Amino acid sequence: GTTMLASIACARNSIGFEIDKAFSSLVPEQAASFSALADELLSARISDHCRFVSAYPESKGPMKYINGPHGFPVVTRQETGIQLYRVRDVVSTDNSLIRVSYEPVGRIDGIPSAKAAIPRSMGGRIRFGSNGRIKA
Repeated sequence: GTTMLASIACARNSIGFEIDKAFSSLVPEQAASFSALADELLSARISDHCRFVSAYPESKGPMKYINGPHGFPVVTRQETGIQLYRVRDVVSTDNSLIRVSYEPVGRIDGIPSAKAAIPRSMGGRIRFGSNGRIKA
């Protein structure tokens, strides 16, 4: 059950089987009330990234990439396509099947802008290449 809940929090598909019959009825109940906790975890993840983005340039220099779906600065090209999802609905169809649907999170406000992550030599201008990297 806990592995399935972790999968829900990460917007991942999962297949779980509860061996202990005593717990099999608890899993659907937990899953149904889990979306609020999943939202809290997502908010914490975004807040942590906000703090990271604020501190990173002081020690490592400017970030060179922008995440496309959310618009915030990231360190590596691999992070430019990361899409975060919010739990939209958790439905227990019977005691053995739980269906979860997600909705993508859009642009995120509150994270320091790309402008703050751009090298000063660029004069505050933001230009992006097709790969999501800030162009000089």
